[in-house]
Amino acid sequence: MTSAILSAVVSDPSDISSQPSEAREKKHHNKNGKGFINPWPSYLERSAPEMLGKMLWMRLTGEWKDPDTTPPTVPVHQPKFLETRQTEKLRATWLGHACYLVEFPGGLRVLFDPVFTDRCSPFSFMGPKRYTEMPCHIEDIPFIDAVVISHSHYDHLSHPTILEINKKHPNVHFFAPLGNKAWFDKIGVHNMTEMDWWEEKTIKLSSKSTESAVKDNPFSSTESDGDDITATIGCLPCQHTSGRTPFDKARTLWASWSVSSGGKKLWFGGDTGYRTVPQVAKTEWDYGEKYSDLPHCPAFAQIGELRGPFDLGLIPIGAYDPRWIMSPMHANPYDSVNIFKDTQCKRALGIHWGTWVLTTEEVVDPPKVLKQALKWRGIEQDGVFEVIDIGAKLRNTIYSLALAEDKLVRVRMREYRPPETGWPRVRLSAEPVDAFREPGLLTTTKTIRNEASTIYYKSHDFELAVSVLDMKAAADWLRTITQRCGSDPFKHFTFYVTDDSLPYADLELIRPLVWLLAETKLVFTPRPVDATLQAEQELRQQCGLARFGSLFEFAEDHCESLQAVLESAVQIGVQASNDIAYGEQLEEKIDTWMRDEVMS
Repeated sequence: MTSAILSAVVSDPSDISSQPSEAREKKHHNKNGKGFINPWPSYLERSAPEMLGKMLWMRLTGEWKDPDTTPPTVPVHQPKFLETRQTEKLRATWLGHACYLVEFPGGLRVLFDPVFTDRCSPFSFMGPKRYTEMPCHIEDIPFIDAVVISHSHYDHLSHPTILEINKKHPNVHFFAPLGNKAWFDKIGVHNMTEMDWWEEKTIKLSSKSTESAVKDNPFSSTESDGDDITATIGCLPCQHTSGRTPFDKARTLWASWSVSSGGKKLWFGGDTGYRTVPQVAKTEWDYGEKYSDLPHCPAFAQIGELRGPFDLGLIPIGAYDPRWIMSPMHANPYDSVNIFKDTQCKRALGIHWGTWVLTTEEVVDPPKVLKQALKWRGIEQDGVFEVIDIGAKLRNTIYSLALAEDKLVRVRMREYRPPETGWPRVRLSAEPVDAFREPGLLTTTKTIRNEASTIYYKSHDFELAVSVLDMKAAADWLRTITQRCGSDPFKHFTFYVTDDSLPYADLELIRPLVWLLAETKLVFTPRPVDATLQAEQELRQQCGLARFGSLFEFAEDHCESLQAVLESAVQIGVQASNDIAYGEQLEEKIDTWMRDEVMS
């Protein structure tokens, strides 16, 4: 399908997907009044006055502390959307809080829970205000075929945003849970379908070329290849509530969603809780043995069993403290990892954080706690369930500053004297850096992040000029960059030597560079300054490297051997930073390998 204007036709699917036996009973419909309920013991109903009273008391007693939103918090990038509908892969771009634009193979473009306003509030002058800026505007998005809304709260359903989308993309179709159609009709948006849990609809997008449509959307053309785009959209349970005033709580339904199109299937968690946690002491963990019998929401396992597995899950990880107030409605990262497992998502991205202050946890905490939760469940901490920068896509692995303490490694050189010789030697010692406890490093980490972003987004041509005596520092910098954005940006890398200090260097100075090669598989293209050629030759002779063409050939030729020595280390730099003793053991292995294999 090309970039043609498309019109949507929504219908019942020809094949009905599996659903639990109790779905027909509609237990989530309030039999004693209007609206809906959470029909599980994992949910504890609290009235609005009760919650407001508890929050007010916490403020009066000093227990409620507003988190610090002083920059830097979450990096924001201007997103790059495809200007045609052609893509072979599922692409997901985070636009802040719970909003994602997902580009499916085959051409479908779905926007989830869009809120493009400064505040998530019924008022423009009061209410939670963004502490991270919007990465783009509605008019910057080339195609929006469907908008999926999880529920009616203001941080997920925005009146100005819906009107703007409907104006800029007149052929868009809106999907929301049961009871929301009256709201859409009231604001004049009629291209809308409301759905109950476990219901599915088929949306078919067909070519429609008109001059007025092209005028409304400057990204579109009047071309068409005659192919239609089809998708199946499913409304699924979650544990939450709804309301836009003090008087309409739970009058409309809340939901999670599935979207299947182009051979890919996605699950959108929207906003949900998992368990109801009592008030516990600060020293207690609510996933400890004492609380192991707390009931959890069974709907997610049903979703995974009956509608999964999913290629990608968008799962909420924020707005969870205080737990004893928020847990029925908002998952914390430990809950989120359990939801990830229950729903059978192959990969996941964290949502519902990084935009507005809604609760008391620090704004940079959700990604950190997520990594702890993944480790607790024995899941890889990178590449499975992760977070990305606002405006960034799934394929972009540049990490936010929230992960700086895990990703930034300081490698120190310290002198020691082996007892057998008494001669001084230098050994590397790796340790983690916590940028949030060392304010002086904030500027440094921000610079690293910006440089990584520039490399990733703008160019694959990169040059580094460095003194030989600073090779260790250069290797540390490169390691940090590659941990943040991968090695792809360094496909065309030129390494300059800027001085004639090579005769005074020893093997200890080039070791970090060799180690980095083994870790990252980076390809260095040597381009030494003419004045250093003689010095480089002297260094090769001094270090016993005369049989190799250059220092860089030495590193390249021994990359596999060094990797074999370190085969037990996964992501060596990170592991060494988390365990200094382990890092020293690795150094001993390198010493042995250098002595026995290289210098012999």
